[in-house]
Amino acid sequence: MKKTLYLLLLVVALVMACCCVSCNDACNEHIFGNACDADCNSCGATRIVSDHTYTNACDADCNSCGAIRTPSAHTYDNACDADCNICGALRAVNGHVYSNACDADCNECGVKRTPSNHVYDNDSDATCNICGAERTVNIPCDHEYSNACDAICNKCGESRIPAAHNAE
Repeated sequence: MKKTLYLLLLVVALVMACCCVSCNDACNEHIFGNACDADCNSCGATRIVSDHTYTNACDADCNSCGAIRTPSAHTYDNACDADCNICGALRAVNGHVYSNACDADCNECGVKRTPSNHVYDNDSDATCNICGAERTVNIPCDHEYSNACDAICNKCGESRIPAAHNAE
């Protein structure tokens, strides 16, 4: 009797060792496709697994199983920003965009710079040659001409109608 009981216990222990407790199948070790797979490939038993894990919202590959998803688009502050705000990914940017050499503020992001000086033809010119900015010209010019027949002032470039020539 003892021998029979011992043999019976041994058989039960062997059966339990090679059967899955949850599914009573002869699957002694569940096999899953990856860390995120919830169903055993051998017996179909289901386990509880956590959601896919990603490094950040821009990451397409699950860190545990490699599953691919369509990630969020990279997020940047403006067209001049090269670093993604979420993951730090770098992108090529063309630099700041200004209307002209006299413009102090980037048209895309508003960053300030020290622009070049306005360019005028002369001291009495009120319009910048580069950007068209108007200035008030308060400097009275004591016009200087090369001779009495000269029509253009040497200092400011202003035109005049010279006096008529005398034929004497």
